Amino acid sequence: MQRVGALFLLGLATLLPAMLIGYLLFRFLAGAERMLGQVLATLLPANWYLPGMGLLAGLLLILMAGLLARSWIGPPVGRWLSHRVGRLPILGRLYLALRAVIRRFSGENPVAFTSVVLVLDGAGGRGRIGLVAERQPMQLSPEGPARVPVYFPAPFQPGGDLEFVPADHLQEVEMSVDQALTLVLSAGLARESGP
Repeated sequence: MQRVGALFLLGLATLLPAMLIGYLLFRFLAGAERMLGQVLATLLPANWYLPGMGLLAGLLLILMAGLLARSWIGPPVGRWLSHRVGRLPILGRLYLALRAVIRRFSGENPVAFTSVVLVLDGAGGRGRIGLVAERQPMQLSPEGPARVPVYFPAPFQPGGDLEFVPADHLQEVEMSVDQALTLVLSAGLARESGP
């Protein structure tokens, strides 16, 4: 019975990420077809609309937005839009944060997490694996040490915690960011065997 449970968990861990990505992709594509398809069916003469044209229109819209963002008109329009949307009470902050994250990971020179650290908590030598994007400490308050932003991914979920840790509390770990993410997200179950 224990073997069946282990096989079930292994199958779930294998299929769940692919199913989640497939579901999100399906929802996006179905939404684009539904919304833009209705617009096209209304604008085009009778019998000209074919299923899938809304999806193609959505993909073309995304490509055109990218093209416009790269053109000479893109940066001023982007600044104007960011300024306007950024002034909205809650939605503005969410928009600006999401925009910063997307630019960070998909820009010309994407900079993601660069190092893996172990942050000791001082109680019995326990520690947490964290990821650092920039090692440059930030002075958050006039008193107290400068701190480094460290992201702690959470096991079995896409979220995590951001903590500002004094630089002298960080220990470099000989591990790639991908290895650290795999280790933490699997709660230590998926680790590479070493010497």
